[in-house]
Amino acid sequence: MYMVEKKDLEASLAKARKILKVVRVVLIIALILCVTDSVLLSFLIPLDTGTSVEEKILPFISSVLHVVAGSIFYLTFVFVLTKAIQGSSPFSIKYSNWMTIAGILLLLDAIFNSITPGSFSYELIQGPLPYGIFFEGVEPGTIDVDTSTLILAVVVFALSAIFRYGALLQNLSDDLV
Repeated sequence: MYMVEKKDLEASLAKARKILKVVRVVLIIALILCVTDSVLLSFLIPLDTGTSVEEKILPFISSVLHVVAGSIFYLTFVFVLTKAIQGSSPFSIKYSNWMTIAGILLLLDAIFNSITPGSFSYELIQGPLPYGIFFEGVEPGTIDVDTSTLILAVVVFALSAIFRYGALLQNLSDDLV
């Protein structure tokens, strides 16, 4: 009976590793899309000669902050999944700290997107067709709250606490054994 349970456990772990590998590939693709999107916009904004430097600063800062926050967020989860695929524990203080940093950057991104001035938008026109990414603004006198990034930051902070607690429990169990 012990061999059957061990065999089932190994099959379950092999299946979980396959699923984690697929999730890791999806996260890497999302990271590449986040970086190329924001980096492309970061390089194209200064090249636009139709706007003044003051009009370029907020879109540039927003795109750079977005790419840094997104990259750290995605890279942390890629490393955590890689540890899980390799069979070691992903719970460590190091990953908890990286998640905290990602949460802070996501929170800064949400705050920055919420305090940008009204009617803040940016569009690059290249050739006969409109091309670019819009930074959506708000009407003057209203407050726009970037709820999706704010909620993501809260979730990342919660995951950071969970990973820190898991690392502490693992250290405690290692000390007891």
